Amino acid sequence: MKKIVILLFSLLCIFNSLKAQEDKYNATVVVIGNFQPTINDASKINFSPSIKDSVIVHPNLEYYTYYKNINTKYNIEPIKPVKLIDEKITKLYKYLAKAGLGTYTTPYAELFYSNQRSRKWSNNFNLKHISSSGKIDNVGYPGWSDNIVEANSGRYFKNSALWGGVDFSRNVVHYYGFNPDTVSYNDNELLVDKKSIKQRFVYTGAYLKYLNTGIDSSALDYKFGLNYNYTEDYYKRKEHDVEFSGLLSKNLEIFKITKSQNIGIKINTDFVSEILIDKPVHNNSLIVLRPFLNTKFGFFDINIGVNASITADSISYLHFYPEAEVHFRIIRSILDIYGGITGNIIRNDYRSLSKENPFVSPYIPGNFSNNKLEIYGGINASVSKNIDFYAKLSNSNIDNMQFFNREYNNFTSSQRWLNRFTSVYDNVHLLKISSGLTFQQQERLKIGIRGEWNKYDLDTLEKPWHKPPYELCLSAMYNIQNKIITRTEIFYCGPSYGLATASYNSNFLITHKIKSYIDINLLLEYKYSKVLSCFINFYNISASRFEKWLDYPSRRFSLLAGITYAF
Repeated sequence: MKKIVILLFSLLCIFNSLKAQEDKYNATVVVIGNFQPTINDASKINFSPSIKDSVIVHPNLEYYTYYKNINTKYNIEPIKPVKLIDEKITKLYKYLAKAGLGTYTTPYAELFYSNQRSRKWSNNFNLKHISSSGKIDNVGYPGWSDNIVEANSGRYFKNSALWGGVDFSRNVVHYYGFNPDTVSYNDNELLVDKKSIKQRFVYTGAYLKYLNTGIDSSALDYKFGLNYNYTEDYYKRKEHDVEFSGLLSKNLEIFKITKSQNIGIKINTDFVSEILIDKPVHNNSLIVLRPFLNTKFGFFDINIGVNASITADSISYLHFYPEAEVHFRIIRSILDIYGGITGNIIRNDYRSLSKENPFVSPYIPGNFSNNKLEIYGGINASVSKNIDFYAKLSNSNIDNMQFFNREYNNFTSSQRWLNRFTSVYDNVHLLKISSGLTFQQQERLKIGIRGEWNKYDLDTLEKPWHKPPYELCLSAMYNIQNKIITRTEIFYCGPSYGLATASYNSNFLITHKIKSYIDINLLLEYKYSKVLSCFINFYNISASRFEKWLDYPSRRFSLLAGITYAF
């Protein structure tokens, strides 16, 4: 079989060879047989090719930037400005006038003036009149009047300010603390007219002060003041008072224990000349020097100093009092506990006594009270953003403390029925607790309550005359959309004691208890516009006939209504 195939293969080759001669460029060869293709094994080259050249050529490349403006179209859409609340400055008015009329024939008028906004000047003026001529049952004529004129001006400089002002007030009262139906003299009825029980006080004053207003804490801080006050009553008792006060302080770094210390001194000199009725001129003076040092140490604010006071009357005395106070700020601006020790001299002059009690005798003596030592401590806390609380406890030893009591040393045959007050003095150990709580919700609602409790341990006096052991006050304000404003005040005063004569022509004094009382007042204001409003005030709503001073009852329910206009 193989031979046949080989023969056929040879014939085919001859045939193709002959045909190829005919066309030498086109030849076809067909191989018929068994064929098995194979690929030989390859071996991998295990190294990377590299070029070793000792000459490195760095090509110089040059870049060119071609600028071409591309015109683009854009459309600007206007943005509306943001509206700000109260972006306009509130308009100020130069004048504010009030006028009203109340029960017990009570006219009222008041005028205020203030210059508008100024970077250099502040000028203010106030004029006021209020009086009442209504009667109270079973007492003398109780009419009174207050007339006040005040003016002040301030000039602001770059780092300081100069202030000055004058004031004048004329206050009239009557000694009405007696029953005119029981007054008689030499078995005949004594006609008591208004003039015989009248008292009039004239208070005038002027002041000048110069102070530092710079914000540089390293600069010298200073404040100086000069005051003059004049007092005169209906019976020609006069008093001149000249006072100079000064403050100098500066932040220094003397000790390295704390970051800085504020060192300074306070100075006060007070000279009083009294012209008493049918008596020679009486002069006295008070000089006070108070060096101090204030610093901070961690959570503690520390204030230490000394009070050196000189009283000069017929005899001069020098008094030293330690002054120290420490604040422990447990949570800054939220919880503060403090305690301290102090002492001072208290001047009881005719001006201060007559303002506290207008029914004083023109013969009332002035004197000094000596607060020898006072130890105190307290707490200030912000319970929340709306509630603030404070409480204070103090323990004082006071020599020659002043109390008001019935006058009995200056009676004449025609003045026995008069109920006037004089001063009595005693050494007192005084324990005082005071506390208060305030709730405020923005400018819409504000409620406050405060109270005070006093315990007097006396040396010689039977009672702390006209000093109630406790007082409580509740006040509230509610603003309804700045249109209707209501204010409420409720006072509660505990019982006190006073001395009074057994009858109008007796010098025998007996103790009387002055009952505790509640005084409720309500003030309403309706704002018709920014410049016009009206008000109505209700006083002693409970209509109680209480006494602050023995035998001087208050009026029962009364009201005062009027209008207010700004221009």
